[in-house]
Amino acid sequence: MKVVVDISALLAVALCEPERREIVGLTEGWSLQAPAMLPYELGQALNTLVKRRVISPDSVESVRAQLSQVPIALRDVDVGEALVIAARQGVSAFEAYQIRCAMDLGCSLLTLDRRLGRAARAEGVVLRREIGP
Repeated sequence: MKVVVDISALLAVALCEPERREIVGLTEGWSLQAPAMLPYELGQALNTLVKRRVISPDSVESVRAQLSQVPIALRDVDVGEALVIAARQGVSAFEAYQIRCAMDLGCSLLTLDRRLGRAARAEGVVLRREIGP
């Protein structure tokens, strides 16, 4: 079965966050999917983590390299359709790409981001991991 994974779930695994074990369990045996722009979103997220001093500049490449080893099928997403979702749900374009990707594939979404989870549910996407309100 397929599941769209977002950057919050991937970074939780790479950075050994408390949710790591749960996420690994939820994706074991599943085919991981993501919008084709995932590498760019990862770059932005890592840059933000450095600016917030969550990770050191020296660790950026090792985290990026670690995540590049995760087998994720990158999927094209209709940007126009995603932007309509972004406007309707009040989320970022990157978040809307995740939602559109899950909709296109007819599969669930795995995220730790509450806002993304709420928007995805509002668009009819099932969450692989239920998150709070």
